[in-house]
Amino acid sequence: MQFRCLGRTGLKVSCIGLGTAVTFGNQISDEMAEKIVSTAYANGINYFDTAESYSEGKAQRSLGKILKTKGWRRSSYVVCTTILKGGSSPTESTLSRKRIIEGRSSPKTDI
Repeated sequence: MQFRCLGRTGLKVSCIGLGTAVTFGNQISDEMAEKIVSTAYANGINYFDTAESYSEGKAQRSLGKILKTKGWRRSSYVVCTTILKGGSSPTESTLSRKRIIEGRSSPKTDI
């Protein structure tokens, strides 16, 4: 896997990342999500993208649970969250740092 420095953050991220937008917490089981994350990590992917607005927060919680149970060094992967503004649902219209970072079972966010 190739890695790149992410701007001036000091973070090295894989050129390929894993997004959780539609499938995690909604279209696939938690077991399948865990297999996908484990396979991605085993193949060098260390960049995971999630957001509170993905599957009404289910994707973010699913990724958080998976990362907590894997036992990987926290410095070995990077979690990015996407913030959307302007939607009609509560998860699309609230820009709450507390909800993103301290959300139940949500992963610690790097970006």
